[in-house]
Amino acid sequence: MELAPGEVAEHQIDAFISRRARQNDPDQEREELYAESVRRYNAGRWERHLWDCLRHHESMIRSHTVTLAGLIAGHEREATRCRLALGLDNNESKGAA
Repeated sequence: MELAPGEVAEHQIDAFISRRARQNDPDQEREELYAESVRRYNAGRWERHLWDCLRHHESMIRSHTVTLAGLIAGHEREATRCRLALGLDNNESKGAA
């Protein structure tokens, strides 16, 4: 069966398109560039997250240190008050539970 001239041209065009698609796929390169861009963006985002976490935890360390020092001082004052009320030497019952 012989092909009509239009069909021959269509077949040749399809073959040409297929060859070009297999050779250099600019979409593939674009996808690779996009994937690299996403990787860099996510890496930067993760680093910013880690910096935020570090600042938060360092802030909490400072805050808890001040809070704990305040709690200890309060308990020491109350223990001293109780010792004095009991007529004990301030050092006499320290550490006794």
